[in-house]
Amino acid sequence: MATRADILDAALPIFASVGFQAATVRDICAAADVNIAAINYHFGGKKSLYDEVLAHAYTRLSTTPVPTLGMYDEPVEAMRAWVYWYVDRVIGRPSEVTGQLMMHELANPTSALDVLVNRGVQPVFDELRSIIAALSPTPISKDSIARFALSVVGQCLIYRSGDALLQRLEGVPNRDSEAIAEHIASVSIAAVCNAAKVST
Repeated sequence: MATRADILDAALPIFASVGFQAATVRDICAAADVNIAAINYHFGGKKSLYDEVLAHAYTRLSTTPVPTLGMYDEPVEAMRAWVYWYVDRVIGRPSEVTGQLMMHELANPTSALDVLVNRGVQPVFDELRSIIAALSPTPISKDSIARFALSVVGQCLIYRSGDALLQRLEGVPNRDSEAIAEHIASVSIAAVCNAAKVST
């Protein structure tokens, strides 16, 4: 008899392949070898099942907690650690199916994204903002801090969302997670340490 975990595992590649709207309960039931009643019993329906699949996939992106400012003696160390952690989370560890699921959700967001942002994404982003604020040698505005943070995140995410394009561009080096993390960390640290010159 299929367990709740079995249904989650069967549903993940289906949602990742076609997204929430196109995925059918029939296909998920066939993959899990259960009847529709089992999904209703364990999850209450397709939407609740999808919410749990998305949350479960997000937690599997990293087995280590987000680096925080308090873990390090200097903000520059915290910044470097955060970037390395995030690059590993985005392109180092995720399975292809997990990456596909996240890309589907970002392209066609459901209410599950709001929950995911509140519980997982926002705290990670807030920690990055705290690190940037501490790293800047002079006080900078909240907007500038947010723009620096978005710049860091964007530099990391391009290697996931733009992977197909990057593979086809001439002159783009092979995807080396450590080299990418070091580059993004160094560039970002230099930019924030010169915040007075570049912030608006």
